[in-house]
Amino acid sequence: MEKRLVRSNESDMSTKIIKIAYCLSGLDGGVGNLIINYFKQMPKSEYIVDIIAQGPSNELYMEQYKAVGFNVYLIPTKKESLFKNLSSLYKLMRSNNYDIVHANMTLTNFFPLSVAAMSGIKVRISHSHQACKHNIKSLALAYLSKIVATDYIACGTEAGKYLFGKSEFKILKNAIELEKYKFDNSIREKERELIGIKPHERLIGHIGRFTWQKNHALLIDIFEEIHKRNINVKLLLIGEGELEESIKEHVKQKGLEDFVIFCGVIPDVNCKLQAMDLFILPSLYEGLSIAAIEAQASGTPCIFSSAIAKETKVADNVKFINSSASIDEWSRICLEKLNMSKTDNSIELATAGYDISIEANKLDQYYKEIIL
Repeated sequence: MEKRLVRSNESDMSTKIIKIAYCLSGLDGGVGNLIINYFKQMPKSEYIVDIIAQGPSNELYMEQYKAVGFNVYLIPTKKESLFKNLSSLYKLMRSNNYDIVHANMTLTNFFPLSVAAMSGIKVRISHSHQACKHNIKSLALAYLSKIVATDYIACGTEAGKYLFGKSEFKILKNAIELEKYKFDNSIREKERELIGIKPHERLIGHIGRFTWQKNHALLIDIFEEIHKRNINVKLLLIGEGELEESIKEHVKQKGLEDFVIFCGVIPDVNCKLQAMDLFILPSLYEGLSIAAIEAQASGTPCIFSSAIAKETKVADNVKFINSSASIDEWSRICLEKLNMSKTDNSIELATAGYDISIEANKLDQYYKEIIL
């Protein structure tokens, strides 16, 4: 990594506007929301923020970014055309003269950061958001990303080791507005009525893009078994993605259409979490899931796959289940957890570094220090 010398006679950073480009795989997903949450707490007048994302996006996502003052650029995906992807990046980075390029695509950080290096951008941050088993391809991309980056950040220890190995990296927690998610029974009752959950019914929830990684097919199989044992249970799925239609068909084939609720992308995830009695995350891999932190902040009992980073657990009402466990074991433990009460986990989460008001100040200072 490049070394930087901080000198006491540098000009006051309060007079400089820092121009940052965040590179994302797409506008949807938790990483984009994380960036929005951080900048809601940071001094807006001291930053110009551009979001460079790949592929198409719906209007809801665009509005979320624009509402906090971000400029949004959509470029062709590498799958569509690697040449168009890289050339679009080059044009943006050469013309916009960024102080910082902050790549949030984990293994594919190499592509925007290599273009940033060719464009003469001095600060190039590689940010890791996932952790899973390596193969030859992932090891090669991780190595290349390290070469072109000047600074390393990860959402947690396991995610950092995954991308940066034994190199030093900074941990930036997937912090949230804790007060916004804190359990409130009045909100719970209102949301359950809106969703159509009767007083005697229990609600299981999940938040995540409909992708292979999130393992929705297993979730539906688990829910089918739960439903056989307790008919007064429903499942709420929040998100969208390329596998959404196939999962809907999976639900239809099992005859569960009246018990599984697809609500797409919504602006009030915090409210829907209040309505849930259990949150399940059966992902095949995760670095440190933002949805998992949000669920714990709402006081909802949680069950996570053992493939998820262990540091994800902050509250006591969280249990990990072995990824290879049977459907019967998953459903049995889920039914046990459904009888647990909600808890106030705000102190534990704040202590663990998930209070956005505190962490945003740290990020603000970090950016200003690396610019110097």
